Amino acid sequence: MFQKMTMPIHTPIAQAEIIVRPYGDIRRLAVKEMGLRNHQLLFMTMGPRQHTSRHYHPQEEIYFILTGAVVFCTEEGEIEARAFDTIAFLANEGHQVFNRSGSDTCEILLAISPLYDPNQVTYLTS
Repeated sequence: MFQKMTMPIHTPIAQAEIIVRPYGDIRRLAVKEMGLRNHQLLFMTMGPRQHTSRHYHPQEEIYFILTGAVVFCTEEGEIEARAFDTIAFLANEGHQVFNRSGSDTCEILLAISPLYDPNQVTYLTS
């Protein structure tokens, strides 16, 4: 028998906290502050010709492309991903995301586990 311990977390997209980045916006859909202990779910929009910084962190990270196309730069080379593609990075794998389109915005879901801590991110310069 299933015993309910707490209420489910429901985040309407219009109520999600927005973090503005140089490459686009991140909406915090399910995060630690909502009571999660092991996972985090984010919704990222990436503007045309924008990119994240090259970095790595001790969390695993899964990207699910909703719209558009992006290029992931990894230690092993480039990976092109389009709508409905998934790419997963293990802990401490260096990566960077590029939207090389001149006109299309990309929408991406990101699942991160364990909980993301910005103090654990290492940014790479080369």
